Amino acid sequence: MATTSAVMTGKDPAIEHLFIELHIAIFEVMMLVLVDSGSSGSSASNSGVIFSSLFLPAATQEFEKRGFAFFAPELAQASLRVRKVINLSLLLHGEAVLDPLFLHALQQFQYCSSEAI
Repeated sequence: MATTSAVMTGKDPAIEHLFIELHIAIFEVMMLVLVDSGSSGSSASNSGVIFSSLFLPAATQEFEKRGFAFFAPELAQASLRVRKVINLSLLLHGEAVLDPLFLHALQQFQYCSSEAI
């Protein structure tokens, strides 16, 4: 009974390890950098299709390599959707969110540099 409750609450060591491994795999897939093969004349819609056609096999392969072969295609699709949401969020709100963060980081860097002198 205790093992069942540990599994259901996510406190079972095996489940915790699986959860961590899945997070690492998703992070690595999201860090995949796929460069367009140099086709400069493609439209925005074509570049999205090209990116998807490159990303999905690479993501699927990465998930298979990390031990998630059974769910690799679904995880790759979900990762592509997450990546699209992140890109859209940055496109719409990036300036309002990132500019203050970058300015703060720059100020901190300048402060640390001036203390070192």
